[in-house]
Amino acid sequence: MWSGRSDDEAYANAWFINANSTTAPGIVDKDCNPVLDKNLVYPGLHGRHQ
Repeated sequence: MWSGRSDDEAYANAWFINANSTTAPGIVDKDCNPVLDKNLVYPGLHGRHQ
């Protein structure tokens, strides 16, 4: 599977996604409560999507 970062072993068996938007997406915690503190979301943060 191509990860987009084939030169970096840290990305083996993983996907690297680079996305841009003019509006920020809504972010929620594991209980679906909105995350309002922008300092809790940062580049490189691991998360999951549904």
